Amino acid sequence: MKLSNETGELFKAFAKFQGELDNATKNLINPGVKNKYADLAQCINTAKPVLASNGLGVTQMIGCSNDGKQTLITMMTHESGQYMSSEFLLVDAMLQGQAGKNPAQVLGSAITYQRRYAFAAIIGMAQQDDDGNSVTPTSQYQPQQHQPQQQKPSSSETLKIFTALIGSCTTTQACNQAKEKFFVQYGKGCMNTDDLDKAKAVFKTHSEDLKTKGE
Repeated sequence: MKLSNETGELFKAFAKFQGELDNATKNLINPGVKNKYADLAQCINTAKPVLASNGLGVTQMIGCSNDGKQTLITMMTHESGQYMSSEFLLVDAMLQGQAGKNPAQVLGSAITYQRRYAFAAIIGMAQQDDDGNSVTPTSQYQPQQHQPQQQKPSSSETLKIFTALIGSCTTTQACNQAKEKFFVQYGKGCMNTDDLDKAKAVFKTHSEDLKTKGE
């Protein structure tokens, strides 16, 4: 994960955005397993108005790793110019059971599938994993074992995210809720001991400031 040098405005807007965001409605049926799922367009259409109203936007593009492999870059930007982004290797995919299909369509399907997961991950949207069996990795593992994984931020980056999130809270209740949701999302092991102590100090200082102000 990459972050701009300053993130205060970004994470203040992001915290407000997540409080207003609804989960994507499952609008399609997978013909293979007959389950419903929300496609990429549904996820984008659900999130776009809420992103825009908070000065946020998300863009995705194809990149290239140092060893020449394709990557997917997903970037969330704020109108202030602040941003956060993630990048991971695209999973190689081959056709499963439909040898006559255009290979370009298979590649497009695989990219769209992975874009949906990356988009949902960076904005924190829940959506159902039902459409994975249209492609299968060339290594012959099942798609569920090769779902796109967001690269975890370093301990120092995680502390930076936590600090910005707590700093955007204006009441002690919001501060406590933000702390709880943060560690549910990132896990207790997201920071090393030193950074975790710093995070505790940030939370304590800001909470005490809010109490002093009567918030």
